[in-house]
Amino acid sequence: MSFWLACTFSAALHCGASPPSYDAGVRLARLDAPHALTSPAHRPAPGFAERWPRSGRIVYRVMRGADGLVVGRSEQRWEHDGKRYRLQATTETAGLAALLRQVRLVQESSGILDAAGLRPLEFVTRRTGKNAQSIRFDPQQGKIVLADGSTLPFVAGAQDTLSLFHHVAVLPADASRFSLAVATVTRVAVHEVAASAELALETPLGARAVRHFKIHGRTGEDVTEIWLDTTTRLPLKIRHRDRAGEVLEQVALSIETGAGP
Repeated sequence: MSFWLACTFSAALHCGASPPSYDAGVRLARLDAPHALTSPAHRPAPGFAERWPRSGRIVYRVMRGADGLVVGRSEQRWEHDGKRYRLQATTETAGLAALLRQVRLVQESSGILDAAGLRPLEFVTRRTGKNAQSIRFDPQQGKIVLADGSTLPFVAGAQDTLSLFHHVAVLPADASRFSLAVATVTRVAVHEVAASAELALETPLGARAVRHFKIHGRTGEDVTEIWLDTTTRLPLKIRHRDRAGEVLEQVALSIETGAGP
């Protein structure tokens, strides 16, 4: 579940309220800031296209709040041929939350895959009872087309809110802080990313060595955290805290991979 998707999922659980809206004037607020691109101080880890499994599936339990109330299930699937990729996440309410309100959210990211990681070209979101929304990355024309048809200058290395979870795997172990442009269906903003050294994490799959990534925008905005398995380079845990303090957390229950490492 991505930044925007987590907000939407949380809002849907609150009697169908709309996800947070963003003022158009904020969209470019940080694009001219220093280090707006992925930090040039660190070279991407080589051979990402070869190390990322050619296909895979991760099933997550989705929990809400400090008490860990189970509210849903999320599934990520991906496939690639070493040059192009397709990544999909489907999130649905479960348990009591499903009895109160049925919500199904689907997002898809597709684009180019190379040694530098994922380079999204299109991102689409679909929600039960709503029209699909999409954004398009056009490096040749030098623009990003948002869901409402408006355009913003293309930012090299920009990720969508789903590709981001796997793109952080390209970072070498000595990369502790960097900046990354992230596009949602409504805006593009630069996020600061802090990465930890290797640490241990207890999961339903057992104890794993992970790196912890904390991703945030301006003070008071949403914060997303990713715990990435240092061996498989796959996201084992994802936590999203919105500006109101609402927390949604995903923990991997099962991981299946096809050809590849």
